[in-house]
Amino acid sequence: MNSLAGTKFQEIPYKGTGPATSAVVIGDVQASFVFYPSAKGLIDGGQLRVLAVASPQRMKNLPDVPTMEELGFKGFEHMAFVGLSAPKGTPPAVIAKLNKALNDSLQAPAVRERLEPLGMTMPAALNTTEAYGKYMADEAKHQAELAKLTGHALQK
Repeated sequence: MNSLAGTKFQEIPYKGTGPATSAVVIGDVQASFVFYPSAKGLIDGGQLRVLAVASPQRMKNLPDVPTMEELGFKGFEHMAFVGLSAPKGTPPAVIAKLNKALNDSLQAPAVRERLEPLGMTMPAALNTTEAYGKYMADEAKHQAELAKLTGHALQK
């Protein structure tokens, strides 16, 4: 954010989204980047105001909230994700079976009804093992670039 906007926000590390969100609500800090599912109750209760989302498109749950790009911060994008991984050397047949079970469950109406109100989406493009592997490699590269940009070194 500081690099894109020329600001001098001070980083205050918290042990998770919960404490960071609480710090905003009680006024210890003025703003924080938090994950929507963790803050949804406070947002719905009017205790927390969302200024922007870091997703490429506006969120279905927050249609009036602009994206960071819409506010002029091109390149500021961060999406939380959940993925299923297995140890190296897991037989391909097992990977295929796990992938099919995961994709089948994500299509179930009961699962979607629980996840969508939390702002979670299921992009079909990432639901293959190949696409997930590419996404993880691209994300690792992106995070390394961000670390370099901010002067932080990534630990191996």
